[in-house]
Amino acid sequence: LFDAKMESLLQKGLNNFMVGDLKRDPQLARKFIEHLKEKGWLDMAYVYLTDEPAPSQYPRVKKMAEEWRKVVPELKMMVTTYPNKELENAVDIWCVPGMRDDSLEAKEALERGEELWWYHTDPVHPESNFLIDMPAVDARSTFWKSWQAFLTKGYTGFLYSWSTWPDISPWEETGPFLSRNGVESQIYPSSDGPVNSIRWEAIRDGIEDYDYCYLLWDLLQTVDKDERVKGYEKEVENAKKLLKFSDPVSEYVGKENIIEKTETWRKEVADNIVFFQALLNM
Repeated sequence: LFDAKMESLLQKGLNNFMVGDLKRDPQLARKFIEHLKEKGWLDMAYVYLTDEPAPSQYPRVKKMAEEWRKVVPELKMMVTTYPNKELENAVDIWCVPGMRDDSLEAKEALERGEELWWYHTDPVHPESNFLIDMPAVDARSTFWKSWQAFLTKGYTGFLYSWSTWPDISPWEETGPFLSRNGVESQIYPSSDGPVNSIRWEAIRDGIEDYDYCYLLWDLLQTVDKDERVKGYEKEVENAKKLLKFSDPVSEYVGKENIIEKTETWRKEVADNIVFFQALLNM
């Protein structure tokens, strides 16, 4: 059943998953890890060690990491906190609140081979959020911000708790957490299956924006080393500029027709993907 579910989720785009408290049964944990290795899924697995620990809790966090590593040293440990020296060697994935990192600490974490993710808790406009009564482009811009952080800071992940609030019906209560409408609830239940929202579709558009950017960026990594691109330096430079999100895509607040302009930008990215794919296949 696990394998069938994993295969189904992988086809839908799964790229990471959280592992439950396996350390209570070391024998089962080892079998599970070996199975993940066999299937090629181990690198996607991580342990959500704890949430937003205060500095006074760091000794306990380190102890938790040690307990896990005694049983399954291969698993990555993720903590929602800022990179810091107190938790060095205890954390493999730093999930940074609001991407408000110390640039030196973040750089050193990457140099140690650790990962940087980020998350938000739906702050209000003009910050990126998934709220009902904020501009829908705020939801899409979460992934613009993620892309810029990949280019400039090395961030490779975005964490969000869930999009289906489990306790109260979102049809009846839109702000169950932090008193903001739509927090952790972008999909609605019904007898006919899940009902999406405008925000959910904006999130999809943002993820697709990110994917378009990554496809072009990945092509450009090859292009920069390929002799066949001689004479196309101008096209390469223009493509790189697209990935940096020139105004108004990054400075969307208060701009008119931002969605139309964004769609024009995305078509340019798509055209460049097709162009460079053809160039490399000559």
